Amino acid sequence: MPRSVGPTTWPLREGIEDVFENFFNRLWMDPMSFRRPLSPEIESVFQMRYPLVDLIDRDDELVVRAELPGVKKDEIELSITDEGLTIMVDRELKEEEKTDRFYRCEMQHGTLERTVMFPIDVDIEKSKAHLKDGLLEIVLPKAKKAKRHVLKVA
Repeated sequence: MPRSVGPTTWPLREGIEDVFENFFNRLWMDPMSFRRPLSPEIESVFQMRYPLVDLIDRDDELVVRAELPGVKKDEIELSITDEGLTIMVDRELKEEEKTDRFYRCEMQHGTLERTVMFPIDVDIEKSKAHLKDGLLEIVLPKAKKAKRHVLKVA
């Protein structure tokens, strides 16, 4: 026979329930509130762990820009197919840092990966990539059949 359970005496559980209740209340009231941290204590939990990207449609090309601060060219692997582009970064934690004691550790290490699907056909054979000041830019010429054409109504 099920019995009613009263309030818990476990403080951690109450704290977790409060976090989720606040999160869903804010999300319901303001759908864009998930972009702001819930509290300083849990801010890092909701941070994105992959490169942020812009996908730009120009007349003759598609441009992908990715923020990769502190990343070197040899740490980046790009994989392009007809459907999309995958950016993978492998950053090793330096040996001397393993013995350090951190008060806060937010810098990203390990593998970061982001896949961007192309909304149109591109010519992957003529694609070019360039990294400057932490900004990776990949230029993908549009396939001839994918170029934009403006049609005037007669």
